[in-house]
Amino acid sequence: DKPTASAFVFVLQKQLPVFCDGYTTGDTEIYVLSKAKLLAAELHRRFSFRAPLFDFQDMDRLGSPMGNAIPALLRSVGVLSYDPELSRRVDERRSVTGDLEMELRCVAVHACHQIAEAVEVNGAELYLHLRNVAEKAEFASAPRHLTPNTLFF
Repeated sequence: DKPTASAFVFVLQKQLPVFCDGYTTGDTEIYVLSKAKLLAAELHRRFSFRAPLFDFQDMDRLGSPMGNAIPALLRSVGVLSYDPELSRRVDERRSVTGDLEMELRCVAVHACHQIAEAVEVNGAELYLHLRNVAEKAEFASAPRHLTPNTLFF
């Protein structure tokens, strides 16, 4: 059997709690799994050509990892628009937590999924490209949402 990013991400989030980022809303659990997806994407990108263990066959199904840089970039170019309260919190560099943060990250993941489909790349490739763009001077100063106790890379 060929290795899959899905299985790799599943094992990471089950065995190492630091890789299990998600939310509970009502009776529903929503997993974003950004760190696990990012690790899978980086291992695949760097080692798939020489280490079969990381030659994941389902990279096209791996969604975009989502921290706080990509939503800020998508907002700054008009792909995402925030309601006035969220805009105020982000612009004032106040914490965004709970359902509001979950919604922001999930909407950004969905937007990236649509962009990835439109330009025919996988979510991880799109994330890496957008992350590079987000670090450029004209976008690096875009306000990012802050979440207590969360380390974004």
